Amino acid sequence: MFRVSRMCRLLEVSRRGSYEWLGRSPSPQAAADQQRQAKGQHYVAQGRGTDGTRRLKHLLAPEGLQVRRRRRGRVLAQAG
Repeated sequence: MFRVSRMCRLLEVSRRGSYEWLGRSPSPQAAADQQRQAKGQHYVAQGRGTDGTRRLKHLLAPEGLQVRRRRRGRVLAQAG
C-alpha cells in the first residue's frame, strides 16, 4: 500500500489537501446516485430476474427517481 506522502508526491498534490478531500462529505449528486443505485438493486432483488430496464423505470418512477436507461442496465448487470 502506498504511503500518503508518496502518493501525494506522485499525484503532485499537497498532503493537507488530500486529507481535506478525504474528510469531505459526499456531494448531493453522489448521495442521490447512491440512493438510486440502492433502490434499483432493491427492486431487482425483489423481482424474478426477468425485469428489464423498462420495467425498472416504471418501478422507480412513483418514488420520483429518474434513472437513465444505460444506468438501469448497469444496475441490472451488477445485480446479476
